[in-house]
Amino acid sequence: KYPALNTEFDDANGEVVHKHYWNIGIAADTDRGLLVPVVKHADRKSMFEISDEINELAVKARDGKLTSDEMKGASCTISNIGSAGGQWFTPVINHPEVAILGIGRIAQKPIVKDGEIVAAPVLALSLGYKHRQIDGATGQNAMNHIKRLLNNPELLLMEG
Repeated sequence: KYPALNTEFDDANGEVVHKHYWNIGIAADTDRGLLVPVVKHADRKSMFEISDEINELAVKARDGKLTSDEMKGASCTISNIGSAGGQWFTPVINHPEVAILGIGRIAQKPIVKDGEIVAAPVLALSLGYKHRQIDGATGQNAMNHIKRLLNNPELLLMEG
């Protein structure tokens, strides 16, 4: 839906390359440091297949059994600092990618619902992107779409 987020900048040729696949890097904290295995062709997989593959890649990352091919070719990366107790953060984009989604922990926060202030679970998200390829409105519209999908999981299953 937002093809600008699925590009990279080719330094050698000085041009933007539009990718026709979605390979999603998943940042994994290991005893050997941060590793980023890649779910290849995520756009062709169901949410259940993606979930299973993330779990398999995470085990391989922790066990030191990832191949170099399993850590190459990401279109963009998802980084989850929430698993370490963090909430808001500024994720750093992995070059030559142009975007990264940072996910914090879910925390109870005051929100207004039906005119009343109530406690509700809130997920901290941060979308970082390179302005060379993605303008602010496109980035915010993409973030709004992500939020809409996360707030309505049935839509996520229908689109995925």
